[in-house]
Amino acid sequence: MATSTLSTVATNSSNANFSAWCRAVSSALTACSFVKTSDTGQVDWTSDQTAPAGANTYPYYEMRRFNDSLSGTSELYVKIEYGEGGGTDTPALRFTFSAVASNGSGGFASASHGPYVVSANTASSSTLTSYVSGASGRINANMFPTNSASHFGFVISRTCSSSGAFNSNGFQILLSSIGTSATNSVAKRQLFIDKNNNIRGPYLQFTAMNPVAGTGAYGANVGMFPIFPNIGGFDYPTPDGILVFLTDVGSAGTPVGPITIYGSSMNFYSGANALANNGSANTLVLLYRFD
Repeated sequence: MATSTLSTVATNSSNANFSAWCRAVSSALTACSFVKTSDTGQVDWTSDQTAPAGANTYPYYEMRRFNDSLSGTSELYVKIEYGEGGGTDTPALRFTFSAVASNGSGGFASASHGPYVVSANTASSSTLTSYVSGASGRINANMFPTNSASHFGFVISRTCSSSGAFNSNGFQILLSSIGTSATNSVAKRQLFIDKNNNIRGPYLQFTAMNPVAGTGAYGANVGMFPIFPNIGGFDYPTPDGILVFLTDVGSAGTPVGPITIYGSSMNFYSGANALANNGSANTLVLLYRFD
């Protein structure tokens, strides 16, 4: 398990500012064993890169994959492009996925799924905290949660069994974006990609059984709502992204936990993107695992 706490501004207003948040994300992904492939043309953040020239531009990419015991049986290649969303100087990431190999130069050897964008809505020159966490078979990033106008995030995880152990069936992907003016960006998106590269989704509602009215709290107990992979029916929920009503955890960017899931103690940080899910009248946010 690995965690990274990032401290950067949320703006592309200069080469240094843009490169700072991109470099921090890239380094955190590597620290969490979400490894880069050998594809040519990938960005090197050792030196500052030129900031994007305008909205909806993504001049730099990395190709990444999980490096775990299941990789020989079930692979997911993730092209992550660093750039600018729909607003001026807004940080954004663009994703393309495939369960087959990359082509060695930033593309894919067979069909791919995407692009899908997560983006800030408004840039911020304030120094903000972000959280990245991962281990074998899982990775997530909770970007700038204490500033709701700049927040976005993603969760990528292998599917799991009834005991919570990861398996080779496929991958659940959750995307959350406040910057919905960016091309290919929506407030929330859920996908399932199986090991044969078949996709279900993207769905614009998370498959969680949250209440339509109220928050599900009972006495001193807070309602939390796992998100089930949609594989044609519901599979066992992956524990790396959970829905909760923000009023029940206080404020965005708040540590939550430990919570016992599948018999293991897990910690989380709350996101900031206010989500209405499956008709809910109250504000839901994602909890992003952080351990």
